[in-house]
Amino acid sequence: MGSQRIVQEVRWEDIDFPPFRVEVWYRFMNARPFDPFLEAVVTYPDVGRQDGDTWVVQVTPSQDRDDVLEALGVSEDAALVLLGMGMRLTMSDEQWRPPGGVFDPELLVQPGIFSNVENGFGFFGSVNQYVVEWVLDREVVERLGYQYPE
Repeated sequence: MGSQRIVQEVRWEDIDFPPFRVEVWYRFMNARPFDPFLEAVVTYPDVGRQDGDTWVVQVTPSQDRDDVLEALGVSEDAALVLLGMGMRLTMSDEQWRPPGGVFDPELLVQPGIFSNVENGFGFFGSVNQYVVEWVLDREVVERLGYQYPE
Protein backbone atom coordinates (compact mmCIF):
# COMPACT_ATOMS: atom_id res chain seq x y z
CA MET A 1 0.00 0.00 0.00
CA GLY A 2 1.45 3.41 -0.95
CA SER A 3 4.74 1.92 -2.13
CA GLN A 4 4.88 3.59 -5.56
CA ARG A 5 7.00 6.75 -5.74
CA ILE A 6 4.81 9.75 -6.43
CA VAL A 7 6.42 13.16 -6.97
CA GLN A 8 4.82 16.52 -7.63
CA GLU A 9 6.42 19.91 -8.29
CA VAL A 10 4.93 23.03 -6.77
CA ARG A 11 6.06 26.22 -8.52
CA TRP A 12 5.93 29.63 -6.85
CA GLU A 13 6.29 32.65 -9.15
CA ASP A 14 8.22 35.80 -8.18
CA ILE A 15 10.13 34.17 -5.33
CA ASP A 16 13.87 34.61 -5.62
CA PHE A 17 15.18 33.60 -2.19
CA PRO A 18 15.02 30.30 -0.30
CA PRO A 19 12.13 30.09 2.14
CA PHE A 20 12.89 29.82 5.83
CA ARG A 21 10.56 26.81 6.11
CA VAL A 22 8.56 24.58 3.75
CA GLU A 23 5.63 22.65 5.20
CA VAL A 24 3.30 20.26 3.39
CA TRP A 25 0.05 19.27 5.01
CA TYR A 26 -2.36 16.46 4.37
CA ARG A 27 -6.02 16.99 5.28
CA PHE A 28 -8.15 13.96 6.09
CA MET A 29 -11.79 13.42 6.90
CA ASN A 30 -12.32 12.66 10.57
CA ALA A 31 -13.92 9.35 11.54
CA ARG A 32 -16.99 11.19 12.79
CA PRO A 33 -18.51 13.47 10.12
CA PHE A 34 -19.13 16.41 12.47
CA ASP A 35 -15.62 16.50 13.93
CA PRO A 36 -12.93 18.81 12.53
CA PHE A 37 -10.59 17.66 9.81
CA LEU A 38 -7.45 15.75 10.70
CA GLU A 39 -4.25 17.36 9.48
CA ALA A 40 -0.72 16.06 9.39
CA VAL A 41 2.08 18.53 8.68
CA VAL A 42 5.43 17.45 7.25
CA THR A 43 8.31 19.93 7.35
CA TYR A 44 10.57 19.55 4.34
CA PRO A 45 14.31 19.78 5.03
CA ASP A 46 14.93 20.47 1.32
CA VAL A 47 13.33 23.87 0.74
CA GLY A 48 13.60 23.60 -3.04
CA ARG A 49 15.47 25.42 -5.76
CA GLN A 50 15.31 28.56 -7.85
CA ASP A 51 14.35 28.35 -11.53
CA GLY A 52 14.55 31.88 -12.94
CA ASP A 53 12.07 34.00 -11.00
CA THR A 54 10.23 30.88 -9.81
CA TRP A 55 10.84 28.85 -6.67
CA VAL A 56 10.31 25.09 -7.17
CA VAL A 57 9.62 22.61 -4.37
CA GLN A 58 9.42 18.90 -5.04
CA VAL A 59 6.70 17.22 -2.97
CA THR A 60 6.98 13.48 -2.33
CA PRO A 61 3.66 12.32 -0.86
CA SER A 62 4.62 8.66 -1.16
CA GLN A 63 7.69 9.26 1.04
CA ASP A 64 5.68 11.40 3.47
CA ARG A 65 3.25 8.59 4.27
CA ASP A 66 5.12 7.26 7.33
CA ASP A 67 5.44 10.79 8.75
CA VAL A 68 1.73 11.38 8.13
CA LEU A 69 0.72 8.17 9.90
CA GLU A 70 2.99 9.00 12.83
CA ALA A 71 1.65 12.57 13.10
CA LEU A 72 -1.92 11.27 13.16
CA GLY A 73 -1.06 8.44 15.55
CA VAL A 74 -2.62 5.76 13.34
CA SER A 75 -1.46 2.43 11.96
CA GLU A 76 -0.52 1.55 8.37
CA ASP A 77 -3.93 -0.05 7.78
CA ALA A 78 -5.99 2.95 8.99
CA ALA A 79 -8.78 3.87 6.58
CA LEU A 80 -7.78 7.48 5.97
CA VAL A 81 -9.87 9.55 3.54
CA LEU A 82 -7.57 12.14 1.94
CA LEU A 83 -9.45 15.36 1.18
CA GLY A 84 -6.54 17.44 -0.03
CA MET A 85 -3.01 18.69 0.40
CA GLY A 86 -1.37 22.04 0.84
CA MET A 87 1.97 23.77 1.11
CA ARG A 88 3.10 26.72 3.14
CA LEU A 89 6.31 28.66 2.50
CA THR A 90 7.53 30.84 5.34
CA MET A 91 9.59 33.70 3.94
CA SER A 92 11.59 36.48 5.53
CA ASP A 93 12.31 39.97 4.29
CA GLU A 94 15.87 41.08 3.50
CA GLN A 95 16.36 42.29 7.08
CA TRP A 96 15.86 38.75 8.43
CA ARG A 97 18.21 37.05 6.01
CA PRO A 98 21.21 35.85 7.99
CA PRO A 99 24.86 36.22 7.01
CA GLY A 100 25.68 33.71 4.30
CA GLY A 101 21.97 32.84 3.93
CA VAL A 102 22.20 30.07 6.56
CA PHE A 103 19.98 30.08 9.65
CA ASP A 104 22.63 28.96 12.15
CA PRO A 105 21.30 29.48 15.71
CA GLU A 106 24.83 29.72 17.13
CA LEU A 107 25.66 32.56 14.76
CA LEU A 108 22.34 34.36 15.07
CA VAL A 109 22.56 34.79 18.86
CA GLN A 110 25.80 36.79 18.60
CA PRO A 111 25.33 40.45 19.60
CA GLY A 112 25.11 42.79 16.65
CA ILE A 113 24.28 40.14 14.03
CA PHE A 114 20.65 41.23 13.92
CA SER A 115 20.46 44.83 15.04
CA ASN A 116 18.84 47.51 12.94
CA VAL A 117 17.24 49.80 15.50
CA GLU A 118 18.78 53.27 15.80
CA ASN A 119 19.02 54.89 19.25
CA GLY A 120 18.07 51.65 20.98
CA PHE A 121 18.47 47.91 21.03
CA GLY A 122 16.67 45.34 18.98
CA PHE A 123 15.72 44.29 15.53
CA PHE A 124 12.80 44.94 13.22
CA GLY A 125 11.96 42.70 10.27
CA SER A 126 9.02 40.89 8.75
CA VAL A 127 8.02 37.35 7.94
CA ASN A 128 5.26 36.28 5.58
CA GLN A 129 3.72 33.06 4.39
CA TYR A 130 2.55 31.84 1.02
CA VAL A 131 -0.07 29.10 1.00
CA VAL A 132 -1.57 26.90 -1.70
CA GLU A 133 -3.99 23.97 -1.45
CA TRP A 134 -4.96 21.33 -3.98
CA VAL A 135 -6.78 18.02 -4.35
CA LEU A 136 -5.48 14.85 -5.93
CA ASP A 137 -7.40 12.67 -8.34
CA ARG A 138 -8.75 9.30 -7.25
CA GLU A 139 -5.98 7.25 -8.86
CA VAL A 140 -3.19 9.14 -7.08
CA VAL A 141 -4.99 9.07 -3.72
CA GLU A 142 -5.44 5.31 -3.97
CA ARG A 143 -1.84 4.75 -5.13
CA LEU A 144 -0.75 6.58 -1.98
CA GLY A 145 -2.71 4.09 0.09
CA TYR A 146 -5.49 6.44 1.15
CA GLN A 147 -9.20 6.42 0.40
CA TYR A 148 -10.82 8.88 -1.99
CA PRO A 149 -13.76 10.88 -0.59
CA GLU A 150 -17.14 9.73 -1.84
